[in-house]
Amino acid sequence: MTLVPAVEAAKLKVQGLTPHKLRHTAASLAIAVGADVKVIQLMLGHADASMTLNVYGHLWPDRLDEVADVLDIRRTAALEDEDRAA
Repeated sequence: MTLVPAVEAAKLKVQGLTPHKLRHTAASLAIAVGADVKVIQLMLGHADASMTLNVYGHLWPDRLDEVADVLDIRRTAALEDEDRAA
């Protein structure tokens, strides 16, 4: 089944729907629910992860604060473990 009959059968009312737009939407939705770059690379059939990041990298959230917070929590816990062991 080609795209036009499939869109009509699904009763979608989307102007200008193309396979490329569906592909980009699928990648965007997967990233939004937490898929990492390797999952998206495999899903889209990209030769390597750098291609995926070049196209979709802007869709991954900035997680620097989250990573810093977790590192601080773990550092604090490790120091507390050392204090208890001493």
